Amino acid sequence: MTMSATSRGDQASRSFGIIPGDPESTVIIHVPHASRLIPDAVRAGIFLDDAALDRELDVVTDACTDVIAMMTAARAPVRPWVFVNSCSRLVVDPERNPDGHKYLDAAGLGVVYTSTSDGFVLRDPSDDEVSGLLVQYFEPYVAALTELVDQRVAAAGRVVVIDLHSYPLDAVKFEPITAMVRPEIGLGTDEAHTPPELLEAARTAFAPFHIDQDTPYEGCYVPPARNEVRNHIQALTVELRRDLYMDHDLSFVEPAVEPIVASLSALVNDIDQHAAIRR
Repeated sequence: MTMSATSRGDQASRSFGIIPGDPESTVIIHVPHASRLIPDAVRAGIFLDDAALDRELDVVTDACTDVIAMMTAARAPVRPWVFVNSCSRLVVDPERNPDGHKYLDAAGLGVVYTSTSDGFVLRDPSDDEVSGLLVQYFEPYVAALTELVDQRVAAAGRVVVIDLHSYPLDAVKFEPITAMVRPEIGLGTDEAHTPPELLEAARTAFAPFHIDQDTPYEGCYVPPARNEVRNHIQALTVELRRDLYMDHDLSFVEPAVEPIVASLSALVNDIDQHAAIRR
């Protein structure tokens, strides 16, 4: 399966997709950065030509993490729920904070990217254009994910959000110096939302790989409106180094992804088994 060229089109009227899981599942696999789709109206404001935009998408897209999520969901004894961003992060990045982050905003990598991964100008939107992107794409996305989290807590008593990402073997310009170390699997944690037993379950599940914690990236994602809810909402980021499952031509190597899917499905199974015991 080869990476597609730049995708775009105004068919992206909804910025997310939800693939239902088992009614008893406590797991949501969140896939925020797998898409390359850029609607025509957004593409019109991007300065790069098609070839340059394709190259940028090669860097910033968490390639095939949606495929890996679906393969994992199909294998897990209790099927997890999957929440997928249907648009590229170059439209809006749903995991950024619209209220700003000094480092990311300064780098042009806030909720609406204005810089490329190598520091060139991507676009120069007006305040009204930024507001329009937030209203059309960011706010419905975050509201829907928050609602799904609440539904899982109501149905199963708690929820674990596994945030699935990938990164290239070599660090890119915008990454901090701490991201120079590139383990095969990075586990991102948060003191409030990643209990020791969840981290240990992840370490056990991914034992066949070289693992590091909060490297190359730290933290994990919980919908902002639920950040203070600690007893029933847990979270963990799973970062996959892309050369584990992609070749030099950015083609998906299905046999190579098998160990990743096995480990991720083992983690999902462990989470739901422990949830069943507590119930």
